[in-house]
Amino acid sequence: MVVNPRRKAEEREGRDLALDEREGPSKISKDRVGVLKKQLRVQSPKLRRKKGYAPGLLVRSFGRRGAVVDHEAVKRARGVDGRFLILSTDLTLSGKVMYRTYFARDGIEKVFRTGKGEFSLTPLRWHRQDRTDAHATIFHTASLLWSWSEQTLKGKYPELSLAEALHSLEGLAWVRSGSGKSVREWPMKPNDEQKEILSALEATRYLPIP
Repeated sequence: MVVNPRRKAEEREGRDLALDEREGPSKISKDRVGVLKKQLRVQSPKLRRKKGYAPGLLVRSFGRRGAVVDHEAVKRARGVDGRFLILSTDLTLSGKVMYRTYFARDGIEKVFRTGKGEFSLTPLRWHRQDRTDAHATIFHTASLLWSWSEQTLKGKYPELSLAEALHSLEGLAWVRSGSGKSVREWPMKPNDEQKEILSALEATRYLPIP
């Protein structure tokens, strides 16, 4: 059994807002009543017998809205907010190892999303061995650099992702004008925000782009 605090808060907030809106003094439209009824679900004895069915928070009744809140069901729902089971076919694993292994997938999935996105290292499938080796080497090196830069950035900006930081720096470049021997070049100056991000990343003042 695992408890995810953020998931717990999100589940409670979404349900409580829906209940407050439905039971509040403000008049809501018939369409909105239908949406909230679908979100909170009306209990059905027939569906309750089905395996894996999550019982609803409303009970059918006579009246304009056709259902009332089952406060006991709400209390039971709050008791399981953010909780879920992790199952493993390897019975030798301890609970802590299962937990770390399960949540390690987030890091793996993020690496592949970054590879397809910011790295633009697509396609991620090759058929020749030399191309596979080359791609894996580049991808692994880029991932290490990305991870190091993210950890460095978190030291000063815990809530800022590296992708967002690079997006704010994308306007920096070396400007090159002319041709042949008559070529002039100069760097664009960063603003105060960009200077702070560059400092947090332990980067140089300018990011040259060929």
